Amino acid sequence: MKPFRTFLLIPVAALLFTCSKTDINQPLVCQQPTTAIAQGPCESSYADGVLLKVSGYDAAGQSRQFTYSVFPQRDTTSGDLTVSGYGNASNDQIIIPLAKLNNAPKFVVTVSMYCDGIAAHTGSSNFAFVKRPTANPACYVWALQKM
Repeated sequence: MKPFRTFLLIPVAALLFTCSKTDINQPLVCQQPTTAIAQGPCESSYADGVLLKVSGYDAAGQSRQFTYSVFPQRDTTSGDLTVSGYGNASNDQIIIPLAKLNNAPKFVVTVSMYCDGIAAHTGSSNFAFVKRPTANPACYVWALQKM
């Protein structure tokens, strides 16, 4: 009877060790934003800037910070990411000063997320926005453009 008990005890002990080890070593989630919206002065009430909000990220309860690099584009077909016109570190929203966009018809934003001070393993997220007119000639909207 003793060999049978020993035979059962080994798999049970292995199962308990595996379960506790898996719980301890669970990787913490730190996933970059998947969506962004940009609101011009008429939409956001920020007269001197564009309100940019990111969402669709996962920090699993960790402290998080976002670093933004803004690249104004000279035309709507440009995709030049060599010289950033503006950079900022903040939470999940920033205000981009209109003076930094220089009346550009398009801008690209690169967002990097940090969880507890460590960069997300999924790289950075890029979003492009194109200026579009509205029925009110004094206003415009920033439409998300596929990259």
